[in-house]
Amino acid sequence: MRKAEPPGLRCAACTPVWICLALYADETSIMLYILSFCRQYHYVLQSLTLWREISNDMFKLWYLAEEDMLREGASYRLCDTGQGLNRVQSAPRLSRAMHGILGRCLAQIGSWVGSSV
Repeated sequence: MRKAEPPGLRCAACTPVWICLALYADETSIMLYILSFCRQYHYVLQSLTLWREISNDMFKLWYLAEEDMLREGASYRLCDTGQGLNRVQSAPRLSRAMHGILGRCLAQIGSWVGSSV
């Protein structure tokens, strides 16, 4: 039985090939995911594009992170982040730069798969 394609990306370059990831137990299959090749391709493309843009701006991002940490009146709070207690503080300059990078990636790719937060 073929299910309807999940909402997502369509492009002329991608063929509608379906990839089924299933778990088999005692001749019974339990469907875990049905993903189109096109959706997977765009997810990988977006990830690689994002990392290319981040690596191209790495020194700028590093500089902005340092500026945010050392700015006048900047303070941190001690938080349990799930990996122990860590110092956490806001980084508005770095945040603006990362949103700019996300915007550039979105402009290059045209649409986004998954979370962009």
